[in-house]
Amino acid sequence: MNERSFIYWGMQKENAVARKLDEEKRSRILTAARDAFGAEGFQKTTIKGIARATGIAQGTLYTYFRNKEQLFDEVVDEIWQTFRGGLEKISIENAAIAEKVAKFIDFCFDLLIQIHPLLRGMYTEANRRELLDDKLSVICRHIEELFTRPDGSPIVYGERSVETRKFNINVMVYGILFRISLTKPEDLSTVINELKNALMQALSESVLPGIAP
Repeated sequence: MNERSFIYWGMQKENAVARKLDEEKRSRILTAARDAFGAEGFQKTTIKGIARATGIAQGTLYTYFRNKEQLFDEVVDEIWQTFRGGLEKISIENAAIAEKVAKFIDFCFDLLIQIHPLLRGMYTEANRRELLDDKLSVICRHIEELFTRPDGSPIVYGERSVETRKFNINVMVYGILFRISLTKPEDLSTVINELKNALMQALSESVLPGIAP
């Protein structure tokens, strides 16, 4: 390796280390922001408080996020990407529909436990709720696709019209999220188990006999 190549290699290595540190710092900021928004709500959360929680200078934090609004949007988007990734992974599995639905329910309720504080904040503040509303319609559409047989016939509410089926799925999704958003942290485990068991029991009795609560 000649001197020029060695210098170039050294610069590339330094850049890779810098990128890794930047990614780690950004991840720390997002984690602290998620906790803060969940605990304090959007209005009461401050960039100063998030910076203090991460040990990162406030000015440095602004190099990653323009303002509190963008930071909140990024927190929500990160959770959304986690959901989409998990759903896509389950969807492409070579498994029976009943098994996929059971995995999907487990995955969703586990994720709801993780984001419970943030979910409470989103539902109690109207100016942030639209971020959730936009994505819920996509979630409902994915659920419709998951609850569809290979021949295209619906599994859930199959005897009803398309509009009624969509309405019922929307009511189910929004109802579960709203119920969880109103739940106190100390009651979350109990409520999650009740909702999960009720949902799986209903599916087992009506449309997916392969699911057991």
